[in-house]
Amino acid sequence: MKHAPNFRIAIGSEAWWQQIASRGTPLIKRLHNGYCRITFYWRQPQDCAIQTVYIDCWSLTPHPVEAPTAMLRIPASDVWYWEVCLPETWQGSYFFIPVVDGDGFPVHHEQRRAWWINAIALFGEADPFNPLPSYTSGSHALSRLLIKPSVCSLASETRSAALADDRLHLAHWHSHCLDNQRRVWQLRCGDADGAQADLPLLIFLDGAIWAEQLPVANWLREQTDAGLLPAARYVFIEALDSRTRADELTCNPTFWLAVLLELLPQLNWQGKITPLTLLNHRNAEALRSVAQANTPFPDESLPAITTASCPRGITVIGQSFGGLAACYAGLLFPDAVSRVISQSGSFWWQSPQGARLDQFAATGPARTGEVQFLLQAGRFESDMRCESQRMSAALSASGYTTHYQEFEGGHDWLCWREALLTALPQPYPAATRHQCEGVFHVDVQ
Repeated sequence: MKHAPNFRIAIGSEAWWQQIASRGTPLIKRLHNGYCRITFYWRQPQDCAIQTVYIDCWSLTPHPVEAPTAMLRIPASDVWYWEVCLPETWQGSYFFIPVVDGDGFPVHHEQRRAWWINAIALFGEADPFNPLPSYTSGSHALSRLLIKPSVCSLASETRSAALADDRLHLAHWHSHCLDNQRRVWQLRCGDADGAQADLPLLIFLDGAIWAEQLPVANWLREQTDAGLLPAARYVFIEALDSRTRADELTCNPTFWLAVLLELLPQLNWQGKITPLTLLNHRNAEALRSVAQANTPFPDESLPAITTASCPRGITVIGQSFGGLAACYAGLLFPDAVSRVISQSGSFWWQSPQGARLDQFAATGPARTGEVQFLLQAGRFESDMRCESQRMSAALSASGYTTHYQEFEGGHDWLCWREALLTALPQPYPAATRHQCEGVFHVDVQ
């Protein structure tokens, strides 16, 4: 191995592994050109017939279905390693997939995706020598590679996880429109004695990531207390299984009708979801019928929804499919949504009729609200980066206030969190919503 650490002891010996464990992995060697050499290690257990150890670094290694990245083994040792040079600003996630003998990568392309998904479920694991806490996305744990310090420190994460129940409220939402149940977290920062209806409302899609896996609640409170964020209310909506997520967080009007007309009126900010009123339930059913009678991209605007409980409008935040869904909400319900933060949105998605969201932005109903869009993508993303640029151009051409940014990283929750927390302190849209009686005012013809 060309760049093995010089411990002056035999590579692969017990003493050598103890040194690796005490240092923590991956090993980072800073170069003189703004880059670092990163070395990952995996130790093969005794009496374990390992055929190959794959490493998947999101948006860095090639797509595993096309060309999985195999680590190298030092002959006659239990040491597997892989090296790469990265910018010193890099942050990202990775994991290992040690594959036993007889279960190698398929030759035929049509078998590879199923094989890879099965291999992750059976063998995927985080880096045991990485001192940073792992987190879970999907069915497996991920390790963190942070060359530079994160905006949200580990200490802040720990405090987020320990927030008292009177700060981060967990409730269970059963949706009549969606016919399912999920967890929802509520957080209120600042203005403890003020009227909650006057506070901005921010919705985080994939809420379990931000409430549990990469928690941001305490960071939001710290920034609010320091005057760097305005007092606000936050709602973290859990995504369910991957199939439901792919259905709800694309261009699904029923999902947003459920959020706007079922969920938000029920939140009481005391850790509970109150029963839905008959009036709101009727409105939800009526608008659900309207949505079902149309494609995801209606030719005419849906009935206006304005939020008396949130006169400054709603900010919707999403990543990947969630980024697509956030932009869709802003375009379909501009009277309710005033700000969208879309990170690496899946704008490649098409309806069964072949329609895309960028086309809807250009040719859909005339816009009626002043929605602000912030689109972000990683410099190490390829197709997703191009799709975000295309969507940003379509929004700008249609007259929307649109900003496009690129961050150092890829299609990765760690990168999204860093870029998101940097973007959140940007100014909120001015209050333009009119007050109305009740929780929601809905005009259904």
